[in-house]
Parts: sequence; C-alpha cells; structure tokens
Amino acid sequence: MKRSIIPIIIFGFIALFLTSCDKDNYNPPKITLTGKVTYNGEPIGVRGTDRQVQMQLWQDGYDLYEPIEVYIDQEGSFTAKVFKGEYKLVSRDNHGPWVNNRDTVFVNVKGNMEVDYPVTPYYILSNVNITSSGNIVTATFDIDQITAGKNIESIHLYVNRTQFVDQDNKKIDVTDPSLTTGSHTLTADMSSFTKPNEQIMYARIGVKIAGVNHTLYSTGAVKVRG
Repeated sequence: MKRSIIPIIIFGFIALFLTSCDKDNYNPPKITLTGKVTYNGEPIGVRGTDRQVQMQLWQDGYDLYEPIEVYIDQEGSFTAKVFKGEYKLVSRDNHGPWVNNRDTVFVNVKGNMEVDYPVTPYYILSNVNITSSGNIVTATFDIDQITAGKNIESIHLYVNRTQFVDQDNKKIDVTDPSLTTGSHTLTADMSSFTKPNEQIMYARIGVKIAGVNHTLYSTGAVKVRG
C-alpha cells in the first residue's frame, strides 16, 4: 500500500508544476496606448532620462490592485502596453512641473488608441527657437506664467553631445540671471568641444520652478551641430 502512494504523490507534483507553468505563461498585452501630457493641447516637456516623470494606469476589479507605471519622455509623450478594459490614468504625487491636482482620466481601451492627459502648469515655454552659427548656439524663448504661487528658481540653456539633454546630462550649462517671465535670449559657445566624437551637439531650455520637484523643459532637444 505504501508503494502505491508514491506514484500518486509524484503525479500530483507534476500536475501542480504544469498548472503553475500554465498560469505563468500567459500572453503579454499587445494593445498600445499612447498619448501626451498637455496644456491647451500642447505637450509639456520634461526630463526624459532615468524615467524621472511618471504616471500610473489603474484597473479595478482584480485581486492584484497595482498600477502600471507609465513614463513620460522629453517630448511629453508616453506609451504603454495594455489589455482591453477600462483604466484610470492619473499622475503620480508631485511628479511633473505642474500643479499637483492628480486628476483622473478614464480610458476605455478596445484597441490601439491615443489619449491626452491635461495638466495645469505653473509656467510654460513658448516661441522656442534654438539655432547655431559656427560654434555659437542662440536660444530665444518666452516664459509665461499660468498659475501663481511659485517663483522661477533658475533658467538654463543646456547643451549635450547626445539628444538626451537635461540638468544631469549636459556639457554646457548657461544660466539666465533674469528670473522673470517674458522674452529671453541665451547663447552658448561650443568651441571647446572639437573632438571627433563630440561633433554632434543638441540643445534644450530648462526652467526650474522653486518648490517643484521636476524641471520644465522645451519639448525635445534641437540638433545644433553635426
């Protein structure tokens, strides 16, 4: 009798193992949800490296209630792979250079789709124009205040040898002593970067807002050399 129990136990372990594997080998989500973080329909630029600025997708009705992390790139865009269903898109607490309202956008996903996530910024950058002549980069831009209550801490023209440009990814950092709204002009000299592997350079504007965790940037980086 004891010997007959052993095959049964072994069979039980095999069945349990196969069942566990079957549960683990589910098909991954294939639907693409894309969008932008916007103000009045225009995207808001943020730091795109190191997944600094995030949002979350939540879906009710499941035992495992955890968010899908959604990362915003330099252009203010995001992409996520999801299943069909109803989701809630919400910003993370104190993530982004905008008022921390954490509004919820309801999304009914039936197939590949786009959705904007509107925010209320403290400031916006407009009329951004970054050009170069020889080794001199010239950036002109306007800073407009949208929401009162936060001052401008610093204004920067960043230049880097890759298209990923921000306060931690830069070769040149030119600051503007005028911490005001209105029109601004900043120039940067790239003449010290003459090595062959540093011929390609990109530039971007950054505005640090006092008391806000994340910097406001112009959307994307502009190629200024190479």
